[in-house]
Amino acid sequence: MNSHTVAGASDPSLRPSFPLAHRARRQLWNIVALLLFRPSPRPAHAWRAFLLRLFGAQLGKDCHIYPRAEIWAPWNLRCDDTVGVADGAVIYNPSLISIGSHAVRRTCAARATTIPIRRFR
Repeated sequence: MNSHTVAGASDPSLRPSFPLAHRARRQLWNIVALLLFRPSPRPAHAWRAFLLRLFGAQLGKDCHIYPRAEIWAPWNLRCDDTVGVADGAVIYNPSLISIGSHAVRRTCAARATTIPIRRFR
């Protein structure tokens, strides 16, 4: 058996990207999002804000997060006052992402990663 097949090998590409506690928290959020967040009625903005805050999101007043918005990690989300995140918006935030006041996110993807993104021509 070589070192590439042993769990905990020194090669960082063989280890998980996130610690177990983070992965468990993500799974719990996925369950809550599936059972409580996504099936909620469209006007239930306060309910969805409550669920997001329960998982550590920092939301200002009058934030309208719609039920079909996908938020990867609520604990890495910070929204100022009067922010709208529409159905179909994807917020992929393995690190902190902030959305400024009076911003509206429609069908777009907001990403906050530490992966370098190269521009191709």
